[in-house]
Amino acid sequence: MKVVHIESGLGNQMLGYVEYLAIKKNHPTEKCYIETIIYEIPEASEYICQWNGYELDRIFGLDLPNIRDLFSDEAWEKVIDAVKESRFWEHSWNYPEAIVNALNIYGNLNLSNICVSNDIKRNRGWLREKLSEFFKTDLGYNIRRKIIEYNPNRIIARTKLPERLFFVDERDLLCGFTLLFRFRGNQIETLEKEIRKSFVFPEFIENNNIEVANQIMSSDSVAIHVRRGDMVGGTQKYNSGGYFRRAVKLIKREVSNPQFYIFSDPDSVTWAKNNLKMLGLNRDDCIKFVDWNKGKESYRDMQLMTLCKNCIITLSSFSWWSAFLIDYKNKITVSPEVQINTTHHC
Repeated sequence: MKVVHIESGLGNQMLGYVEYLAIKKNHPTEKCYIETIIYEIPEASEYICQWNGYELDRIFGLDLPNIRDLFSDEAWEKVIDAVKESRFWEHSWNYPEAIVNALNIYGNLNLSNICVSNDIKRNRGWLREKLSEFFKTDLGYNIRRKIIEYNPNRIIARTKLPERLFFVDERDLLCGFTLLFRFRGNQIETLEKEIRKSFVFPEFIENNNIEVANQIMSSDSVAIHVRRGDMVGGTQKYNSGGYFRRAVKLIKREVSNPQFYIFSDPDSVTWAKNNLKMLGLNRDDCIKFVDWNKGKESYRDMQLMTLCKNCIITLSSFSWWSAFLIDYKNKITVSPEVQINTTHHC
């Protein structure tokens, strides 16, 4: 049995679903479930935002087997109470032990009390942290730029899916939430057909979304995703606007008549409107702000971005999916990190 842990916002949930597909593919004889316990613990949201709750069913109609289905209502209440009592969110977000113990005790299961996400952090976290700190310095940033200029296909700190999760480990296991499928070299293309079949958005019913969707599809559209939460405290290229200026410069060089559509969350839209220069834009550019999709309708921004021909993203999974799902043969998708799976990086 494999139980795939899912939490956080829509983009991370979608990455979790791809891990679920990969695990099923590589363990065809085993039962595979998802686990969404954190959405039933409001206290946890005070520490790490769970956005609009679990959304794969509501948005995409995905009816995935949930480990909760193996429990009676009474037993499930005991599972939730036991996980709450652990208060894992106050202990470095160490949920695997608490969740596995509760599932084993009240479900008579035999899950291993190890989660791949935490295992990866133990094995790779220190090195990745040190590399990240170095590349944020002026010296590290310049060295990486030289490497990229010399060999654009070189991957810095390349991340691979752990083989023991997908091919080797035969234990009953709580796993998943590595979020690695947004990186290069993880063979997401082997699952792309099923991914695109699964992630079909509902038709637009809102007049403003219908109008802008028609504009996007009839122009050389470029989505720019601006989310300050992904930028504040980030690298120098974020804080100075260097990344966006380079990305927009690349687009203007490659796209004859770019029409820019800026997508922002409510906390970012005012900043974006007041800082066009940091985004590499000016008043002469054709710019439209899309800022009306909020709350449970936030997914409409991703849906609109997937209709664009090109996309400039931030380091968020929501942003990355918007670029990945664009179905335009000659699309240009730009990210600020070379290891992210986009067509270009700046």
